[in-house]
Amino acid sequence: MRKVIFRLLFCFVSVGVYASDIVFELTASKDIPLLSAGTVLCTTGIMADNYFSFPGRDKTKRDISSVNAFDSFFAHSYSKPLDMAASILTYTFSVAPVALAFIPDADWKTVCVMYAETVLFSQGVKEALKSVVRRYRPYTYYDNQESVSLYVPGDYIKSWPSGHTVTIFAAAVFASYVYSEYNPDSEVPFTLFCLTVASGVGSLRVLSGNHFVTDVLSGALIGSACGFFVPFVHKINRHMPGKKGRDGSPAIQMMLYPCGAGLHLEF
Repeated sequence: MRKVIFRLLFCFVSVGVYASDIVFELTASKDIPLLSAGTVLCTTGIMADNYFSFPGRDKTKRDISSVNAFDSFFAHSYSKPLDMAASILTYTFSVAPVALAFIPDADWKTVCVMYAETVLFSQGVKEALKSVVRRYRPYTYYDNQESVSLYVPGDYIKSWPSGHTVTIFAAAVFASYVYSEYNPDSEVPFTLFCLTVASGVGSLRVLSGNHFVTDVLSGALIGSACGFFVPFVHKINRHMPGKKGRDGSPAIQMMLYPCGAGLHLEF
């Protein structure tokens, strides 16, 4: 049994179809603001990166004692094999969530749009922060930094936050959230697998000399927030009036509007 709800809000028409086998939905009231905000974030980040001037390749060795004790303790010199390993894992795993579109009962358009929004948000925040926050990478504090190929001018000064970690945690948390909604019985092992891979990439970014631990922790937090937020606002917890969520708990639904956001709680 389906119930179709039509809403007209500030020239946005939202159509919601609630059914017992539907977990996530796309609506104009949610996805137009999300896609718009994500696009603006990415565009702003790219423009900021071009606007702020960064010095070219700098081989000056810096004093590691100027770094806080926590970060300096775990700092490493550059390692190309570990750098490549982290990149391969990140780029491979970052496209993996698209496979969730083929889960039985999952709507491929919904999954793909949600992940596109997650990528836009995470990459937009990451690019914006890297453009305005200047922090030297760990390898600039060691002698072998001349072995590093800085393809992007000024890349050595964009240590915070860790972009690889933002990307991999956004993918991992998104995949864990969506998969667990369709396969609650195997939620724990799949989530552990995703977070293990993401944590491995974060560790490689530290061991390769590209980031400090706080860069990676910040990236993990940003990526996780984006990976959780987007599917959360698309989740359907209320199927029909008077019914609880899928697990019998009180239903909570978050709605985005052009003028703000709201929470719907049903007991």
